[in-house]
Amino acid sequence: MNTTEQKVSQLKTFLVTRFLAVMAFVYVADLLVDVIYVNVITPLFRNVLKANDIVLNGERFSGIFGLLLSAVWREISGVLPSRIATPIGNAIYSFTADRIQAPAFISEYGQGFESMYYQTILMLALIMFLLTIFPYLAGAWWYCRNVARKMQEIREDDAERKAEYDRQRNLLFSDIAHDIKTPITTVCGYSKAMMDGIVKEEKKQEYLQAIHSKSMRISNLITMLFEYVKLDSVGFQLHQEECDLAELVRENIIMVYTDAEEKHMEIEIDVPDEEMPVYADKVQLSRIVTNLLTNAIKYLSPGDVIKVTASTINNGKDYLVYVGDTGVQIEDSLAACIFDPFSRGDSARQTTGGSGLGLSIASKLAQLHGGSLTLNRECNDGCTKAFEIRIPVLERSGKQ
Repeated sequence: MNTTEQKVSQLKTFLVTRFLAVMAFVYVADLLVDVIYVNVITPLFRNVLKANDIVLNGERFSGIFGLLLSAVWREISGVLPSRIATPIGNAIYSFTADRIQAPAFISEYGQGFESMYYQTILMLALIMFLLTIFPYLAGAWWYCRNVARKMQEIREDDAERKAEYDRQRNLLFSDIAHDIKTPITTVCGYSKAMMDGIVKEEKKQEYLQAIHSKSMRISNLITMLFEYVKLDSVGFQLHQEECDLAELVRENIIMVYTDAEEKHMEIEIDVPDEEMPVYADKVQLSRIVTNLLTNAIKYLSPGDVIKVTASTINNGKDYLVYVGDTGVQIEDSLAACIFDPFSRGDSARQTTGGSGLGLSIASKLAQLHGGSLTLNRECNDGCTKAFEIRIPVLERSGKQ
């Protein structure tokens, strides 16, 4: 799952969980308001205010709304002409079925007391109406507030990612310029010396060999850079099929075994004879294993040991290809960015001739296969460090 898919999935989960939380809050709050309505407000109307003529029928919300509408109309109807107030009042009362009429004993205390009675009913109706809609308003406010915060976090995260992308891009361009400039300088210098005729005849072959070597260095660097960029392009696709990971690892070991022997290195192999089925692009998966093996041979010293194992982990869900060695430990500064493009020191650039893109490409390829490539610097098998490839196991009932 790529970064965009992860962000979409996380946003969906966030929205669903917050929505369910709002619904739970509204449900509980609505039950509490219903308890207040039945056990407090209704007895208050019937027993204290003696408003037995008020009919609160239907659902609580419609009943409260109808009572509030009737109470408001009772207060404002007196200022309207009777020819307007009467039909409107009849329409309201027929719609709400709530007709507010003060008990006879209230009227005996005078018009002022009767007006206070109606205002009390209006206030209670307004309070109940606000209590009824409060859970919905509070839930909507909380949900919108959380969504706004989440969107702000996403925008800030996108801004940070863009800034990091720009930084990495600028660093990439800088490293490209550094790695290309050095061999170009050699080619230009040597070719000009030959053009000016200052190179002795016996040295010309040496100069031509250096020019050819540096030219191939530039060509290899550009090819690797193209491969690295291609992995992020929209049109790039793996050609996946069912294959045997154990056999693939053995084949790649055979290809580099002679190189290891020539440098007096030993390769310890622990790969099971049983099939290890994976759904993968065999060519690209081989590139990962080959890159780790060739790097080990390139950077190790005579007498060092390379250890290659393949096993099952995570309760049979993943395979682990382990490529460890007994060479010099990788320093902290390099380990932190070892899978970034051009993550090498200047001395490595000058002595090994590598592009600095191999591990970056290998890491991307492992991720495209649904797995990962990690560095382990705390091995307990005698190795000083190891690169570990994790690839999902192929389920025979379906492809991963």
